Amino acid sequence: MEIPNRSPRELFAVARVAGFLFLLACITMGCSGVGSASQPPDQASRRGSQAAKQQASTGNVVNGVPIPTLGTIADGKVMSEGGAPPEYTFKTLWKKALRAAQKWHGDAYLVRGVGQYINNQGVPSYWFLTFLSPSDQLYRLDMEVDPWGNVSKENIWKGGSQAELRQFRVVYGDTPVPANIVDSDWVVEKALPAAAAQFPMNKTKDPAAVINWDKETKKFVWTYIFFYKSTAQYCGVDLDAQTGKVIKVSRGSGKGP
Repeated sequence: MEIPNRSPRELFAVARVAGFLFLLACITMGCSGVGSASQPPDQASRRGSQAAKQQASTGNVVNGVPIPTLGTIADGKVMSEGGAPPEYTFKTLWKKALRAAQKWHGDAYLVRGVGQYINNQGVPSYWFLTFLSPSDQLYRLDMEVDPWGNVSKENIWKGGSQAELRQFRVVYGDTPVPANIVDSDWVVEKALPAAAAQFPMNKTKDPAAVINWDKETKKFVWTYIFFYKSTAQYCGVDLDAQTGKVIKVSRGSGKGP
């Protein structure tokens, strides 16, 4: 091939045009290694990037359910007697916990909650809550919240292999608890008569309330659970978490909350 002779001024002009075209291509299509050394992203970065893209494309929706925000969750009720510090029903405590969970990931959402030793007003000794995030497909955040709204424990669950960590999502699902569920006081108010129709309540103990994804009905269910002394088994009342209607009464299980 014959290489034409060009003056230094012509060569400089050609170089300027080539440089402009290269820069334009980088802006249009994206180039690695421009201005800094190119490094392969680690697995966490790839997971975060993929989750961020998925979240952006779905508009903060997971499995068809919008991720609740502080503004979409209604306040719960205040329960206090004799000038004692106010205690709160579930929805207020959920909001307080979510505010703390958002420090872990801004798109954190509740997937499961357990209220241990719940009283007739729908206030337990504490709530054990589990949060997931579209930005983190592996880990989860466990949290304990007392009836006054104090977060007493937080733990980002990282123990075990990746398969073991993902097992939680297999067992409990990864669908967000919807914002419009009924509150814990409603759960107890409706569950107690349903339970009393089939059990002598003076033979029950250790009541708890659980909000959980139910694989059978494919919806969120509130379950009022108690230990029945006569059979030494856990029994319970399931309610539709969004309508508050009683679904069924379970007469025995070896598994507690």
